Amino acid sequence: MSTPSTSDSSHERCLAIVTGSTSGIGKAIAVDLARRGFTVVVNGRSQASVDSAVADVKAASEAPLVLGAVGDLGTEAGCANFITDVEALSKQHELPINVLVNNMGIFETADFFSVPDSTWQHYIDVNFFSGLRLSRHWLKDMLARGASGRVLFIASETGVRIVPDMLHYSITKQMQIGLARGLAQLTKGSRVTVNTILPGPTWTEGVEVYIQGLAKQTGVSVEDATTNYFKQREPTSLLQRFIQPAEVAAAAAFLVSEGGAAVNGAAVLREDDDFEGMMLDEVQEAGLLERSEAEIRAFFRSRGQQHAATARGGDRALSPPTAANDLAALQRAWPPPGADDVRRWFPALRSHQKLRNAHTIVLAFPNSGSAEDLYSSEGTGARRAPSPLLDWCQTSGAVLTAVQPPGRGLRAREPPLPDLAALAAALLPVAAPALLAAGRYFVVGHSVGAWAAYEFLQLARSRGLPMPAGAFLSAMPAPDIPEEERPWRRQALLTDEEFKDECRQWDINEVVFSPDLWPTFEPLLRADFRLFDEYHHRHPTPTPAPPSLGWSVPEAAGAPPFAFPVTAFWGDEDRRIGERMVQGWARFTRGPFAVVRLRGANHLWPGNNRAAKREWLERIVAGMQGTGLDL
Repeated sequence: MSTPSTSDSSHERCLAIVTGSTSGIGKAIAVDLARRGFTVVVNGRSQASVDSAVADVKAASEAPLVLGAVGDLGTEAGCANFITDVEALSKQHELPINVLVNNMGIFETADFFSVPDSTWQHYIDVNFFSGLRLSRHWLKDMLARGASGRVLFIASETGVRIVPDMLHYSITKQMQIGLARGLAQLTKGSRVTVNTILPGPTWTEGVEVYIQGLAKQTGVSVEDATTNYFKQREPTSLLQRFIQPAEVAAAAAFLVSEGGAAVNGAAVLREDDDFEGMMLDEVQEAGLLERSEAEIRAFFRSRGQQHAATARGGDRALSPPTAANDLAALQRAWPPPGADDVRRWFPALRSHQKLRNAHTIVLAFPNSGSAEDLYSSEGTGARRAPSPLLDWCQTSGAVLTAVQPPGRGLRAREPPLPDLAALAAALLPVAAPALLAAGRYFVVGHSVGAWAAYEFLQLARSRGLPMPAGAFLSAMPAPDIPEEERPWRRQALLTDEEFKDECRQWDINEVVFSPDLWPTFEPLLRADFRLFDEYHHRHPTPTPAPPSLGWSVPEAAGAPPFAFPVTAFWGDEDRRIGERMVQGWARFTRGPFAVVRLRGANHLWPGNNRAAKREWLERIVAGMQGTGLDL
């Protein structure tokens, strides 16, 4: 008995339809298939775009025949007309339609609460119904003819890793995946296959425009904007780069070829990803030993969610302090946060599992107007500046957790927090479990980041959490400085031009004030300035400052709140914060204290002075190694 052939020697003597193929992935697939001998039908919504794409595909593939069919596939009538036109081409050229690539799709980022029903319906019509309608016609025809046919959906990895600010896109891609899987079930025993490709981030024309806009908004190169995008938006990506359309096309070509005949009902990722949200959260051993069998069973039945809800809520701040030496109780009180929370607050982390396994953590807070890449990035190309802090973390096994507050980077759509206490309260449930697991951590804060670090430590202390092995605070006076003696003007009282002048006194780059960038940066800077403008020191005031510090601190105080080493930094060209101001931090620790002068450094040395930044980070690393206070 002979075995039936699983391929058709005439497979490439057919029409291959590629929808949405005038640009991007679709166009790359059309070129690849045309090179391999398929007679490709290019599709777009206008005659001009289709004619241009047909010429491009023909030139790139050197194919003797490339066809085009105009059709707006986001409507029922558009799909019906397209089917009629392509069937006419099939009859005219005497070529069967054996390949359908459902590539057409649209995307954008948008806040869920601002997307109306009409937009949802449009996305469903374009991304889902277009493929459904065409597949309903041509899959049925392929099965009826007994053809060696291929139906392929180009979906997205966001269909399995739902993206909150692209819900309308992600859900329609999830619908595509489900549709393709269901259609594959209908092909059982036939020579037709139905598969899906789930590309990761791909360098299409639309993405190029998006990254260029991001680079312009943030004042960096396209190369740096790309690096930042993957650190913040795609931290679990293994490639850490955009996929090229030709790479997706190569996978598509295999699946529609004779060699792909044995692949059916598959959803192929074009870039494997660490889908942490689909993994069981790790159970802390100490907490496990304290739980009953019923609790353990409930934990696994709920895929690790049974005890995780309180890690994201605001009620945690109302719980009474727990004894710092009761580690098991603390770990039960602070269960591991969700992977999404870790990614939002620490976008540079590749995996939240790495955070849980760390033996030393460096918790770093950025200054106003900056993001976490102040610490987590060395830059690229000509802008690259090696970081002693990153080098030390890599060689020592320490984990850098650079904090990304809301309102910046890819958290730009999130409203800024009203004050530093709110920032500390939101961050603590995400950071506390890792700090407990590591047992040893350091805190770094620059400018208002120093006050953010202080508020975080005060809150952690009040909750019974262990204190750091050291703190490195720069370019900010002690937090109890009276408002009338603060060396800046409150932004809320300033006009636009006055606020620009105030920003210049903080050494903010002049390019920020350009007409193109100022509308983006002004709301971010005003929100950040508000954090220190309206900051009110609510904690007991430590021992009064000596008269030489230059301001009067109210009497009454009490002992310093901390006992760990503190190093304070200042730049000798800083027009706002001088040595006497940073010296005030000495009153907040009973441990060793040192002040470090950075020569030639203005207030924003981490962003505009490579030499000063390097010396700053070298001093921090020396302090972490136990040699930094002898300065």
